[in-house]
Amino acid sequence: ILISFFLIFEANPFLAEKQFVYACVGLFAFMVFFFFPIRKFIWIIPVAYWINIFLLLSVDIFGVEKLGAKRWLEIPFTHFTIQPSEIFKPSFILMLAYLIYQNPPPKNGYKLKQFIKLSFYIILPFLLIAKEPDLGSAMVLLLVGFGVLFIMGVHYKI
Repeated sequence: ILISFFLIFEANPFLAEKQFVYACVGLFAFMVFFFFPIRKFIWIIPVAYWINIFLLLSVDIFGVEKLGAKRWLEIPFTHFTIQPSEIFKPSFILMLAYLIYQNPPPKNGYKLKQFIKLSFYIILPFLLIAKEPDLGSAMVLLLVGFGVLFIMGVHYKI
């Protein structure tokens, strides 16, 4: 991180400042989650998932258009923008793990009803992200989501 910071600083000091802020935010987030006892706060996972769904929905209303795509939200009183589809990815993975933890697959695998229920949590963000349009991120979520379901066990007839 330090070497990349100096290389970016040589090219453009303004970008180096932004990179430094992002690195600090990332380091802070790492420290929070490193010491975060996930089993005590497992209830936060669905809350984070639905907050991120709300952020994806708010892109249509409050989104900032850049290069022909409306994918970003501007943080008020700053010059920073966030891309909710990128923020959504960790909460998506955690939500899938949470759903599988709460509803483990039976010996024969998930039946159609369970599969449809779990698919809702994959297809909803896929549609919201594909609408932005950010088809690359949407396809990654779709493939990862259904890949996890099939690895965990879906009945072979589905």
